[in-house]
Amino acid sequence: MEDSQLIEQLHQIMERCCKVPKPSLLAAHSPPFDYRKPNEHDSKPEFLAEKQMVADGIVHCEAVFEFVKSGMVAESEHHALAKRLSQHVDTGCREEARVRQRAATATDLARSNAAEVGATFSAAALCLDIAYQLRKRAQELEQQELAFWSGKSRPPNHHARTIALRAARYVARTTGKRPTVGKSSEGNLPSTDFGRAVEEVFSLLGIKSDFRRAARWAVKQLRPEDYQPPRNALTGLLSTTIEDSDSLPFNALAQSLSAETKAQDK
Repeated sequence: MEDSQLIEQLHQIMERCCKVPKPSLLAAHSPPFDYRKPNEHDSKPEFLAEKQMVADGIVHCEAVFEFVKSGMVAESEHHALAKRLSQHVDTGCREEARVRQRAATATDLARSNAAEVGATFSAAALCLDIAYQLRKRAQELEQQELAFWSGKSRPPNHHARTIALRAARYVARTTGKRPTVGKSSEGNLPSTDFGRAVEEVFSLLGIKSDFRRAARWAVKQLRPEDYQPPRNALTGLLSTTIEDSDSLPFNALAQSLSAETKAQDK
């Protein structure tokens, strides 16, 4: 089955489960959740290597952000030096982008737009997005470590549990409600929308495992943040204060950039 057909069927399954309308044309090209088989490490050293790589990636992304922030927030240490260096980088990137002139590829266009906005600010925003995704991966690895690498062996249903958890998070995020799992009185059939969805997803992906057991496990893993709608850190960046703690650094950047822009316009 081609990816496009599989994605369409996944959307249909989750639409029935969540009672939501069809996704927009743009969203329809992306799956409702990651359906790929999770990375099953062949050894504990391989698992620990990824865990360390994720941690290092978060540190490096945060370092880029802190560098840019120090040049934009007057109270930061070495503010003048960092600001001067950021301006030097931004100017150089704009000049290089204008030399290239025509954007031959989407990557060229993205680089040119980032240069015009400000290369350092664009890099900081992207680094926060990357760090956010790496933190999500770190959470997955923490769960995998407890479930599969804290003992002498790992259970064979890792794939089933991961897919069920991703489906559960999608339902929680979309509906704001806790998905439920039940058994029909008429036989060994799912009695809830979420149970039926997991059963259909397992069948679609060829997962040979007890869907009900995996679904129940997945629901137990849900955290309060899983019920929140997906955040877009860049929406209204220059005009809206985002209240959650993960976005506080964005507010500092946004306020500083907005203040500088207003000062230059006067």
